[in-house]
Amino acid sequence: MNVWNGKGTLLAAHPVGPSPSWFFPARTGGSVVVSTDSWNCPNGPRGHATMNVWRFDETGNLVSVVDIGGVGCPVGESDGVVALSDELDNTFVAILVDGGGGFGFPEHRVLARWISREGAPLTPWMDVAPWAQLPQVAPIIGGGVVLRAGDSSAFFASGSSTPSPPPDFIPKYHDVSIVRGGTAYAVVPRFGWARDHAIELYASDGTHCATLDFPERTGLYIGADGTVIATDPHDLCKASWWPHLLR
Repeated sequence: MNVWNGKGTLLAAHPVGPSPSWFFPARTGGSVVVSTDSWNCPNGPRGHATMNVWRFDETGNLVSVVDIGGVGCPVGESDGVVALSDELDNTFVAILVDGGGGFGFPEHRVLARWISREGAPLTPWMDVAPWAQLPQVAPIIGGGVVLRAGDSSAFFASGSSTPSPPPDFIPKYHDVSIVRGGTAYAVVPRFGWARDHAIELYASDGTHCATLDFPERTGLYIGADGTVIATDPHDLCKASWWPHLLR
């Protein structure tokens, strides 16, 4: 994993593995990398599959790494892993269990667990939902996450294994960014999946505040600094952006 600053200077470089690896944001700065050999299943369905969770700070320094894998090879798809480090610096990892099962669970389920910044497991693996394509993890102001897998959706407080009802403003196939200095949510349609083409803004209590509407077939994204990016509806190689619009 390589980390550059805004001027393009390389700050740090760390090898991560095994392969493949998935990269996710951390609300307190830095990133989380999940790497697993489950896809290749080198030790067979009765052997151990490694699943390393790497936590890096904002300068690219390694904070911790822990293997949370187990027996079997549950992950076999490119969208089979999602993760997020929340405002309390705990990391939520969810995986799709492919055919054959794994980690002591049957096939076609979604598993999840929490890990601390230091790499200590906070919960065991939990069976949290039926298998569904393109699972999503959304951050919640103050800590915790919302996991959506198909039509199943639940809120998990930071470090907790107990699901509770989620906010009702996070629909399927939408991503969530915390904006306005950590006081509001921006709900963004996933390009190619959601049918709408607007960024919806909500207060921390879920009150709808505003709508930023864009033309159809526009890909919408929000940067870590609140910059809004919109691809051209007719040419995906072109984009417009509004620096710090939602900072």
